[in-house]
Amino acid sequence: EACASRSVRCIEQLLAAGADIDAVRHDDACTPLCCLVYFSSTSFGATPPDSPAAHADQHASVEWWADERGGGRLMRAAELMCKHGAGLKWPAEQPRSRAALAAGYEADFCPSPLSRLLRRAARWTTRLHHVELLTEAEAIAELRGGADLHSMASAEVDEPTPLSLAMDAFAADPKHAPAARVIDAARPWSPETHFLFPWDARARAVELLILGHQLAADARHVGVEGAIKDVWVGHVLPKAVFRSSELL
Repeated sequence: EACASRSVRCIEQLLAAGADIDAVRHDDACTPLCCLVYFSSTSFGATPPDSPAAHADQHASVEWWADERGGGRLMRAAELMCKHGAGLKWPAEQPRSRAALAAGYEADFCPSPLSRLLRRAARWTTRLHHVELLTEAEAIAELRGGADLHSMASAEVDEPTPLSLAMDAFAADPKHAPAARVIDAARPWSPETHFLFPWDARARAVELLILGHQLAADARHVGVEGAIKDVWVGHVLPKAVFRSSELL
């Protein structure tokens, strides 16, 4: 119902309550994002803004996508779902053209914001892939939760990763804080990047830091305690603390 009505507030409340972003309907196995696309495509009216006729007037199309009563509300709902990791997965027995083409998802003539967003949602596999939609706090939460910076939809295809997308976003806008945090998280461990690492990596860093201080306090190191601590933090920990526990 929330997707059918494109109610952003309702979708927000459902997600906050722990609703499954990829739950499927029992009757047709559609995911919420698919439902949003389908119901929106059937409610465009006689002249959908993504149709060739509508694109004859590019200005009208741009205005429609900016209008909160039209495409604006649809885009906000779709962006909200995508940044929570929604997948665009159509039932195997249901032709993708039924809803996808109706919304311009695969239509080359349609350069609409929704088409671009859905093409990405169909390929991207993690919430961090949508870094341009996340706030800085949300990006940090994903990073601290162990998000894979190198996740790809398929190893056989040259797909973008959260890190490559963040680098593109940062190149376009050096003030893009969420992208900057993702790039920082890809750097070796340091006191400055510590807060971006997953919990187990941060715990390992603390354990090793305590060990380094104990070594520096050894009676054999009187007078060079500070130097030992500096070397330990600057050279040992970055080579011993990794984002992935598989590398430990």
